[in-house]
Amino acid sequence: MTTVGSVAAGTRVGRYEIVSLLGTGGMGEVYAAHDSNLGRQVALKILPSNRTSDPDRVARFVREGRASSALNHPAIVSIHDAGSEGNVHYLAMELIDGESLSEWMKKSRSIPRSVELMSQVADGLGQALAALVAELLDGAGAVPTTADDLVVRGEPAGAGELVE
Repeated sequence: MTTVGSVAAGTRVGRYEIVSLLGTGGMGEVYAAHDSNLGRQVALKILPSNRTSDPDRVARFVREGRASSALNHPAIVSIHDAGSEGNVHYLAMELIDGESLSEWMKKSRSIPRSVELMSQVADGLGQALAALVAELLDGAGAVPTTADDLVVRGEPAGAGELVE
């Protein structure tokens, strides 16, 4: 077995077998993995072991999975599964065959093609942001509406907790 990231290739995490490291980021390491139940390749995002002792980090990772799984957009990967195996927390996602956006941007591309791609990215981010804002505002009951569906000013979520 060879080590890739903090998890060795061949390691099993639940029903997933780690194949190779795809990349790392602020919230985890992403691996190509094989789903033994469905016989398909997935991207498996794992919360690094040095962050699993922080309950806030684990909760944030779980929230990320829940929020992402509620989105359905061509520019957003689908979440297939989320869970934990021992002290390993993971999100199983659609594996996209291609290169990262940062690698794509390093290559010489035409301006029209770059604008087209950035438009797709912005559209996906816009949907994700809209879903987040709607959840935050609706969950707090912070946006009251009138009988004729006009939005009226509301108190920002949590503002009442700021002043005693």
